[in-house]
Amino acid sequence: MPATVPAHPRRTSPPRAFTLVELLILLALLALLLGILLPTLSLARSGARQLECASHLRQWGAAVHAYATGNDGYLPRRGNGVDAVTQTARPTDWFNALPPLMGLPSYADTLATGLMPRTGVWACAEAADQPTGYVFDYAMNMWLSTWKAGQPDRLQRLGDLATQVFMCDGAPGHCSAVPAAAPYSPPPRHAGKVNLCFLDGHVAAFTAAELGCGAADPLRPDVRWVVDNSTWRGPH
Repeated sequence: MPATVPAHPRRTSPPRAFTLVELLILLALLALLLGILLPTLSLARSGARQLECASHLRQWGAAVHAYATGNDGYLPRRGNGVDAVTQTARPTDWFNALPPLMGLPSYADTLATGLMPRTGVWACAEAADQPTGYVFDYAMNMWLSTWKAGQPDRLQRLGDLATQVFMCDGAPGHCSAVPAAAPYSPPPRHAGKVNLCFLDGHVAAFTAAELGCGAADPLRPDVRWVVDNSTWRGPH
C-alpha cells in the first residue's frame, strides 16, 4: 500500500492594510454620508417634536371642552394678557382651571410646591427660548375671555369653532398670545411654523408669514383670533 503523502498546509497571505489614499477615500465617503444623514435626522427629530407639541395642544383642547361642558358653555379666562404671569390665585385662568381636568395640579398648586411645570402638557421640546420664572410654552388666544369683559366667552357665541383659535405655541414669559408686532406674538418654533389648536379641538401648523407673527393679524377667515363684539380692543 503506497504511503500517504501528507498535505501541505495552505499558505495564507497576511491581510493587506489600507493605503493612505484608500483611507482618505473612505473617510471622505463617511463624511459625505454623515453630511447627508445628519440633516435628515435633524428634520426627523424636529418633526417628532412638532407632533409631540400638537399632541399636547389637543389635550388642552379636550380639557377646554370638558371645562365648558361643566360651566354652561363658558371658557376659562386667558390670564393676564401681555404681562408675565404673576396672578396665580385666580382659579378661572386657563392654567389653573384646565390642568385638574387632565388629572394634573393647577399652575398655582404646582408653584406652591416649588416645582415648575416644564414637562408633559406644559412643555414644548422646541421651546429653548423660554426664560426661568413664570414660564409657559403654550398660550391662550389673547382675544378670548379677557378680564376686561364682565363674563368670559361662551362656545355657543363664537361662531365656527373650527376657525376660532384657542391655544398656540406661546411667547416667552406670557400666558396668552396674538399675532402682533410685540413680544407676545406666537413664536414659529417648528421649522418656521406655529402649532395652533382651534376650539373644535383640531390642531394645525401655519408659517409665521401666514399668521402675521411679529407684524399683525392678517384677519384670515380660516384662522380667527379676533372675537366679535369683544370689549377688548386688541394689543397696544
